[in-house]
Amino acid sequence: MKLEEGTIIAAHCDDEALGCYKLFEDGLVNKVVIVTDSSSQVTSPFISTIDYIATRKQETRKFCAEFKVGEIAYLNFPDGLLSSIFSSELDNLIDFLEKTIRMSNAVYFHSILDSHPDHRFINGICHRIINDIRTNKLKYNSQTNKLKFAYEYCVGSIPPKSTPISKSEWEKRYGFFRSYYESQYTRLRKSGYPMHTCLHNYYKEIAI
Repeated sequence: MKLEEGTIIAAHCDDEALGCYKLFEDGLVNKVVIVTDSSSQVTSPFISTIDYIATRKQETRKFCAEFKVGEIAYLNFPDGLLSSIFSSELDNLIDFLEKTIRMSNAVYFHSILDSHPDHRFINGICHRIINDIRTNKLKYNSQTNKLKFAYEYCVGSIPPKSTPISKSEWEKRYGFFRSYYESQYTRLRKSGYPMHTCLHNYYKEIAI
């Protein structure tokens, strides 16, 4: 599958690396959108929520800078509670993502195979937007968007159709992730999270 340059939509700071590492390696990322404030699961009782949020944002910022990605949007919706936000907030989220998706050559968003509710929620919104784009294109021959490609990516699972990578390649990515996302490496290690299920090459193309 040929992947295209575009925008990554991620629920939390670190999802962009865990699910889309290959895109960064290949220089295919021109914008990253982080939907939540990434405030949940603080690793230390001695760090405030405000400082924790700032730390996570800085980790994403440094990682993106390493790969020359300068445009990052932090939307700051409540971590873990996307399905519970007020209708007016939901409208704002949909409006922002719709404009972003329409103005992107390609968009990458969470797979429905992910277990995290925020990931699955974003999947539903993105599919709704893409379906509207597809419907308008067929019905009105609309040319009001730049979107040509859409893909799902996975965080925390290895789908059967994922492209395998070697152990050495995975270890290289893992080491790099650890060096840039120190707070999340610590949290995931303490929780026993199966890191071997991340950092793989799974992209499912969605018809436009």
